[in-house]
Amino acid sequence: GNFTNALTAEGRDPGKHGVYVETLDDGEPVAMMNEDTLFNPASVIKLATTLAALNRLGPNHRFHTDLLADGEINEKAGELNGDLVLFSGRDPSFSISDAKRAGESLRKFGVRRVNGSLVVIGDFNCNYNAQTDVSAGVFERNSGVTFRDPIKYEDYNSQPRGRLLVTVESDTLLRIAQYQNAHSVNSMADMLVGHIGGPQYVKNFLVEQAGLSPDAIKISTGSGLKVNRMTPRDTVKMLRAMVNWLDKYGLKADAVMGLGGIDPGTMRARFSACPVNVERSRSIDCSSPMSTSRVSKSGKVLPASAKTKSPACAIAAASPSVLSATVLPPAFGPVIAKPRRSGARSTSIGTTGRPESASSGCRAARGVTPSPNAGRVHP
Repeated sequence: GNFTNALTAEGRDPGKHGVYVETLDDGEPVAMMNEDTLFNPASVIKLATTLAALNRLGPNHRFHTDLLADGEINEKAGELNGDLVLFSGRDPSFSISDAKRAGESLRKFGVRRVNGSLVVIGDFNCNYNAQTDVSAGVFERNSGVTFRDPIKYEDYNSQPRGRLLVTVESDTLLRIAQYQNAHSVNSMADMLVGHIGGPQYVKNFLVEQAGLSPDAIKISTGSGLKVNRMTPRDTVKMLRAMVNWLDKYGLKADAVMGLGGIDPGTMRARFSACPVNVERSRSIDCSSPMSTSRVSKSGKVLPASAKTKSPACAIAAASPSVLSATVLPPAFGPVIAKPRRSGARSTSIGTTGRPESASSGCRAARGVTPSPNAGRVHP
């Protein structure tokens, strides 16, 4: 049809493109081409990871990163005579802003200099960096705390030790997932999948909960990197399972995906010229992080309400009853966070859970709120 002709006119091989479109209400096919051919779904795998993670952890799940003093603090000299231990809860969204705020809290405890090392326990992701050593360096440089000795690394066989000073708490998983998918952040998805049993868990979940054939799906990573395979028809099955899951909590697909042509991210430039109905339902604050800190009567640092400034718009799709998927090219070849330790005089930092680039602090303040019972739902 017109689609095939358009591909041919652009010099493309229709055999290397797949399409499957069906109605949202009753699943009636609307259009299809190579719908049962295996393709590389690339970053669409992030949606599968998102669905499996939300189902297992719950939309209100938060991640924690603990900072402990393994030594005595000389508040007068502003020194910790020992090591500062960073016990990672594998927060996929730990940011430069989190590092700075953690440093501010440490200085309130009288820690400006550490006469020892920064000891990182476990896998640590900071500001899109999947490598623990790179992330640790980012944290060290941005914390505002100086260290006498080089950074040390330990695995989870090491238990957190010392006096708990600061706990950095992430935003909810729901909001982390929306940012991850809107910006297609590989490191976040690959860290997230580690919390639920890895890529094999995602595949098993899709087979058992979305009805995909185990022989027609391959998932190597949570982000879509490396070798992954799925058909257009099965991609729509996965999307339908996601829509149904979100509907149980009164949520729409844009709770975990960016709106094309509207939300910041990889889809911002898409569909901007399409004739669609538009309604105002978003606001964006490009001048500061989505939430700032406030101090409660107990001394804890907590997130303030999101501040919004400039208006934005959301697309009301011209054909809201259509669910579709298009993936390319075809396949060639063979087809736990640890609990926090208790400690006196510790500080809890609530964060927005959104990584920042060095050039911009713009964050979308989305109006997405899980149902009141969402945090009580467990697999």
